[in-house]
Amino acid sequence: MKKKTMVSVFMAAVLTLQTVLPAFAGVAGTDAAEETASVLSLEEADPASELVEQPDVQMPEEAVLGDGSNTNTTKEAALEYTIGDTVTENMENASYRGWYKFSLEKSAVLHFKVSFSQTGEIGTPFSWEHPFFAITDETGKTLYQIETSSIGSVYLGLMKGSYYIVAWNKSDNVKLGTATMDLTYEDQKKHYQSVVEEYADTSTRNNTRGTASSLAAGGTYHGILSVMNNTDWYKFNLSSKGFVRVATHEFGNYGFNGFNIVDAKLENEYLTRAKESDEIYEVELEAGDYYIYCSDSTLEKFVGSYEIVIDGKGGSSGPNPDPNPDPVVDDDENYTPPTAQYTPSSDSILVVGTKCDISSKLKSASGKVRYVSSDKKIASVNKKGIVKPKKAGTVTITKEVKNGKIWSKVDSATYKSYQPVMQKKATIAQSKKTTDANRFITGVDFRPTSWESTNTGVAMVDPNGKVKLIAAGTTKIIAVYGEGKNSSKKKYKIKLTVN
Repeated sequence: MKKKTMVSVFMAAVLTLQTVLPAFAGVAGTDAAEETASVLSLEEADPASELVEQPDVQMPEEAVLGDGSNTNTTKEAALEYTIGDTVTENMENASYRGWYKFSLEKSAVLHFKVSFSQTGEIGTPFSWEHPFFAITDETGKTLYQIETSSIGSVYLGLMKGSYYIVAWNKSDNVKLGTATMDLTYEDQKKHYQSVVEEYADTSTRNNTRGTASSLAAGGTYHGILSVMNNTDWYKFNLSSKGFVRVATHEFGNYGFNGFNIVDAKLENEYLTRAKESDEIYEVELEAGDYYIYCSDSTLEKFVGSYEIVIDGKGGSSGPNPDPNPDPVVDDDENYTPPTAQYTPSSDSILVVGTKCDISSKLKSASGKVRYVSSDKKIASVNKKGIVKPKKAGTVTITKEVKNGKIWSKVDSATYKSYQPVMQKKATIAQSKKTTDANRFITGVDFRPTSWESTNTGVAMVDPNGKVKLIAAGTTKIIAVYGEGKNSSKKKYKIKLTVN
């Protein structure tokens, strides 16, 4: 039996925001408190605010003493910051830095506010830039930044972890003055994660069916979605007929794609696109195993929280997980692909699965010649100088010429043979939009020569390995080393599932 009912959020008696600890007593395979949920992100709340994601920017950390009054000019010298405090920075020169550090014991939604009062400027007239504040991780990598060109107001969804705030003048043409910032919690009793995710521990994520967190019938659960973690999966069981209710809240008027409840075989949907902020949605379900998953709709401007209530009795904690679940493709923010690329002309490099003609690379000789491998287990070579690498290692190929009954050395070259290891399968949320296929390969420190996708309706891949996710489905992403008949052809491939 399927039934959808929309109930006003003001029916507080129907759905009461509450803590989760009693509800977790029945969660199989987890602590009576929680298992793995969803969170992290920082988003723009006010359209007038300026929030710019800078995933590749590394903050300079040279010791610059600002106006001479601050000593927290590097990440290592960062001052402890307590959420709720107001910080004022007198940014009176072009090289000003002010670092602060804070930690979250659990995931949270925070409100980041910045203002600026100008007192002067330095540099070329009419080319002045405003100072800005940024949030970084423990490595100093910029996660988000907000400029002080106007009063900034940004909502952030952050996972459990340690972070830094930095006030920064970034050029020689800059406006000088006093900048003020404060970071405050949004209602921690409503906006939190029952199943806590940690920024530094990707194993705590539940963004695919294979990593779905178990929920117990009779419990209430909370979560947070944002740009860095925009999909959550859960599983649960009802031993008899019951109800599931969900409620969402959005920060900055950016919407959820919605909640979806499906049976264990993914054949029937019972609730889809419950996305209106501050509304409660209810669905009646028969006894059985179910999944529930939710996602956001705008990657760049979204922070939202949600609540799930499972009103009924449960048996097990949901469908049995896939014994061999697809590895989850996490965010690529911390991944840097190799800069070098393999080509057939690459000096001293061999790749298992390819063939390499070295006949022209060694000195020429008149008469009958042959080629000899120092280790045929690593690479073999035929009489034409075609080398076939077999496993990783170092091998020397020698060219010899026959003089009477004696073979004499003409030339030799030493090669390093590489054995790429390609991940067999992976699952990625379509909402991530892109990923880098180079991350699926280990054993080499260079990129393949080219890439292919067997189903471009699901995902396309460019020559550098950048994958564009098109639609839900399955495709094979193939890494090709070499060219033409001597290439690795389809030896290295991964089954990529987009959901």
